[in-house]
Amino acid sequence: MQKLTIAVDCDDVIVPTASLIVDHYNKTYGTSVELKNLYSYDLKVWGVDDDATAVARVDEYLMSDEYQSALPFVEAIDALRTLSKQHDLHIITGRRDFLATATEKMLDQYFPDLFQSVQYTNFFSDKPRSKSEVCQALQVDLLIDDHLHHAKVVADCGIRVLLFGDYPWNTSSDLPALIERVKDWPAVVKLLTTS
Repeated sequence: MQKLTIAVDCDDVIVPTASLIVDHYNKTYGTSVELKNLYSYDLKVWGVDDDATAVARVDEYLMSDEYQSALPFVEAIDALRTLSKQHDLHIITGRRDFLATATEKMLDQYFPDLFQSVQYTNFFSDKPRSKSEVCQALQVDLLIDDHLHHAKVVADCGIRVLLFGDYPWNTSSDLPALIERVKDWPAVVKLLTTS
């Protein structure tokens, strides 16, 4: 297999973010947000009158020690070590800049020297960067991401995408040609390594 430049998303691909946010939010605010509602703009789901309040509540948790010390998926550690032996890896995450220190600390601890760069697209901000622009700038051959929106945008510019995991926010019965669904990290390794 040829050497590829692979971009890897962070949240819900390397670290189990969605479930942590939902569990914390429900415990703290007495709501019953479900994983399927994570990207919902229905304010009733979040128990607030304006989205700024919901965002501030989530941001407060994202800045907490509890969240910032979340452990990555064990399978991700093994898989990314294996992939780094054959391919060049980059992180392209929707995380905002305020999580850079915590993100890089986690990467240094669990994935030392595996990634060529870490790119923050600030997806939930006023001025996000498109993952497709970042992938093109880095000349990425393949993106591994859990979010259907990012997968489609990147595939639209001719880059292959592995749509990671079986999450409520990435279900689709009709995926574009360059997007392939992968269940988990062992499936990714099987696709992208030679024995």
